[in-house]
Amino acid sequence: MKLGWNGVLSDTVTAGAFYQPKTDMEKFSAYANLFAQAGGFDIPETYGVGLAIKANPNTTVALDVTQINYSGIKSLANPNSNTPANTTLGAEDGKGFGWKDMTVYKLGVAHQMDANTTIRAGWNYGKQPISKGELDFNLLAPAVVEHHFTAGLTRALDKNSEFSVHAMYAPNVELTGSSADGAGTGSVSKLEMSQYEIGVQYSKKF
Repeated sequence: MKLGWNGVLSDTVTAGAFYQPKTDMEKFSAYANLFAQAGGFDIPETYGVGLAIKANPNTTVALDVTQINYSGIKSLANPNSNTPANTTLGAEDGKGFGWKDMTVYKLGVAHQMDANTTIRAGWNYGKQPISKGELDFNLLAPAVVEHHFTAGLTRALDKNSEFSVHAMYAPNVELTGSSADGAGTGSVSKLEMSQYEIGVQYSKKF
């Protein structure tokens, strides 16, 4: 279930908001002895607000802020320090990814160049949710990138078809920390990730 609202604030400004409660998902039975809650992996509670501003007849600027509450999902929020020495993997309080709640900021611009062509650009930022002491389990999901930059173009070929192309780049982020095993071994883990994406799409109405 997702609740949403959209409203016109003025001739050039519209606003919106949404709320999506935590969504229960079927457990991953194959990972019942790995993820907390016997393979539980629900979708976290998410909510946000946004504005769309008509800067001029051909240009729209959009601003969004979204909150993602990972803390409500034990398989994501439980700390790495919940190791088998303290509790069993897959248990209610078993080892997790140790993710913190995240606030995501988005800025987008769309410009109508002519009757057939629209160009777009965007920026998305969210401080990565992993602490330096929570790296071990996150080798499975090194979600450390923070900035995403996007650009795209859509060209209408006729009244029933269009062609689009887009690109995304997330700069490299490194996160280094000590082992979470609490054994005093002084072992060190490092997570590193960058992302690139290019997409091409053709659409036709029938």
